[in-house]
Amino acid sequence: MATTARDVMTTDPDCVSHTDTVQEVAMRMRSLLVAFLPVCDEHGYLCGIVGYRDIGARARSSRGDLATVTAASVIEKAPITIGVNDPVEDVTQMMAEQRVWLLPVLDGQRLVGVIHYDNIVSATRTLLPAQRVAATVAVRGGAR
Repeated sequence: MATTARDVMTTDPDCVSHTDTVQEVAMRMRSLLVAFLPVCDEHGYLCGIVGYRDIGARARSSRGDLATVTAASVIEKAPITIGVNDPVEDVTQMMAEQRVWLLPVLDGQRLVGVIHYDNIVSATRTLLPAQRVAATVAVRGGAR
């Protein structure tokens, strides 16, 4: 049974550079069919997460000139993260409390993986039915 974030995370996640333009980020998101991507610096340290909403807001405010705006400039707040050795219970609780579907997984400051809601659902398939329901309710925000 999965016990830590390391056990359920997707390793080597797709991410973009903090120096990539928002236009490049949007094209990458489109090609990967994702709604958000982690943004990292040249050392692999997580700077934040950029999503379609961030790009749309920037497009409206800068009159569509996305070829000169960097990914780092659209990050508004520090991302919610989890440590690589944190228990899975902490992951599900944090996802529920913060109402997020994606958690970057850090080893120190370096991004080493991501946990998506789907990772948690897949990990709970090996649980007994009552445990599975409790884990799913926790992730969806129904339990406190």
